[in-house]
Amino acid sequence: MKTILFKDFETHFDDFIDDVVENGRHYCIHLENGKAVMLLPYTEYECLVDTYKEWINLNDLKEI
Repeated sequence: MKTILFKDFETHFDDFIDDVVENGRHYCIHLENGKAVMLLPYTEYECLVDTYKEWINLNDLKEI
């Protein structure tokens, strides 16, 4: 994972997108307000969503 500033992301948007698509790179983009967002390949996002859904279902079962 690489950490970058939002102004760099704006300036080199195409390069960062290509790096994510071609190399599967993850980026943590730091915003001026102190918050951050992640940029990652969609297939990895889908995996995270599936894992989260399974985790929620396991927690629901524990409460029964």
